Amino acid sequence: MKTVTNIVISHGIFLAVFAFAAYALAQEDNTLPVPLPAEQSAKFKEQADTRRAEMEALQATQQEAVSNRQAEMEAKQIEQNDAAISRQAEMEAKKAEMQGKVAEQQETRITEQADRQAKMEDRQAELQDKVANRQSDMEEKRLEMQANMTERRAQLQEITQQRITNLAANMSNRMDSAIVRLQDIIDRLDSRIQKLEAAGIDTSAAKAALASSQLSVDAALAEIATIDTTVVSAISSEDARADWSTAKTKFVTIRDYLKTAHAELKASVAALKEAAVAANLNSGTSAAVRNDNAVEVTN
Repeated sequence: MKTVTNIVISHGIFLAVFAFAAYALAQEDNTLPVPLPAEQSAKFKEQADTRRAEMEALQATQQEAVSNRQAEMEAKQIEQNDAAISRQAEMEAKKAEMQGKVAEQQETRITEQADRQAKMEDRQAELQDKVANRQSDMEEKRLEMQANMTERRAQLQEITQQRITNLAANMSNRMDSAIVRLQDIIDRLDSRIQKLEAAGIDTSAAKAALASSQLSVDAALAEIATIDTTVVSAISSEDARADWSTAKTKFVTIRDYLKTAHAELKASVAALKEAAVAANLNSGTSAAVRNDNAVEVTN
């Protein structure tokens, strides 16, 4: 479009130049001081007519060129419009084709989704059936295990009762033996203290320790006197292992009393030795002090 404008402008300028030249010649003819002869005037007129005809021909040629250029441009514009229309129609066709494909794909997806949903529902129903069957099987197994556990618990309870009974009997026998040995040592040491006291030796510290040892032995005797009842109560309960802790605590108490009695006996023997040494009667206490390690306490 810019080229056509440039051509029109250039042609207009060219025509203006020729028009100006013709006008100048006309003015020059009018300003001649002396009229020209008829032959010369006719010649000038012929020249002017020729130039005018040439200019008109040139103008017509230029206008024809402009018209041709415009027609060519209009033809190209029409061709471009036709091409655009064709492209638009092609695009519309492609768009319609794509929309058809999209619709087909959507329909396919909907169908596939419906199939998947149906399959999922079938699997869910199958899983629910399996879960129900599994729960039923688990309940049967639980009841069976519970019955087995009850039977096993009864067997274990019986075994535990037997073990606790044996353990308690062993501990009671050992503690009874320890009490008897400690009491024998206390009696013999008391006899020795009386003899040394009759000989004028100060045995107050030994007597105090011996009396404390006797108290501990007496406390152990009091606890062990009821130990059988405690053990029977433990093994008769539903959970013998748990109730055994009460009997075990009682055995520990008895053991602590016996340990205290043993330590107090050793203190009594040591005090008696010191008293004998102080009175230079060491030989008189040798038999008594030989028994200071004869006490055995069971843990």
